[in-house]
Amino acid sequence: MSSHVLALALAGLLVSAVTPKSSSLAHPSRYKSNNDTLERSQNSRIVNGEPAKSGDVRWQVAILVKATSTNDLDVCGGSAVAPNWVLTAAHCVAGVSREQVEVRSGSVRLDDTLAQRSVPRRILIHKDWNSVTYDNDVALLEADLASSVQAVPMIEGDSDVQSTDHMQISGFGRVSEFGATSNTLLLAYVSFISYDSCNDRQAYNGQVHVGTMFCADAPFGDAETSDSCKGDSGGPITREHKGKIEQVGIISWGNGCGDPSFPGVYVRLSQYRSWIDLQIHSRA
Repeated sequence: MSSHVLALALAGLLVSAVTPKSSSLAHPSRYKSNNDTLERSQNSRIVNGEPAKSGDVRWQVAILVKATSTNDLDVCGGSAVAPNWVLTAAHCVAGVSREQVEVRSGSVRLDDTLAQRSVPRRILIHKDWNSVTYDNDVALLEADLASSVQAVPMIEGDSDVQSTDHMQISGFGRVSEFGATSNTLLLAYVSFISYDSCNDRQAYNGQVHVGTMFCADAPFGDAETSDSCKGDSGGPITREHKGKIEQVGIISWGNGCGDPSFPGVYVRLSQYRSWIDLQIHSRA
């Protein structure tokens, strides 16, 4: 969703307030509206979520990216999809060295001193990642993960998200568009939004690409809008399908947080299974 950046004091490092696209860490994760234009900001979060318990989302990791000239941190999410492989959004790690990145795993709290902390051995960004359109917003990190981490199965390439799917999002991002970020992993539930609604002139006006993206918002009838926000980018959106949990997308971008007129936009993961599998298996 919109590129969001967190404001957290974390392990003695000050996490910056909203970081614009032009900041030293040029990773947006959600559109931010500015008058009549849409302009991407940074990192997404969970709005109207509930705290996760240990073991609820065993594949979830936090990705912290340090600025080169300050102690500011950008926070993103990620998911373990294979042993020591993390799937995230390209905009979270584009333009940074691996030494600037820390992967935290094995805890539902960002400040947990017992969480596994590691610098990735590799950062692989999709070769067709487009920082203007946010097409192909996919990246992989190879990193050591906590023993408690469990890889999440991914949607198959010949499958797709359905209008009836009840999906779960998770992250450490902001709890409202201008609110504080969460030190505890939060969960929320969303449903698929039709492309006609998502690309309406009063919404994204055609900017959500059918082949590579999809929209989701609070389930129909819910009084409050659940959404991802700044700091959630790169995290997973999952569904239960044929009796098992599988990841169907990556939190990517959006306009604001929790605005029912602008649902969250997610990477359509089924379109990237072959690329992901190739990257992981060719380096096994």
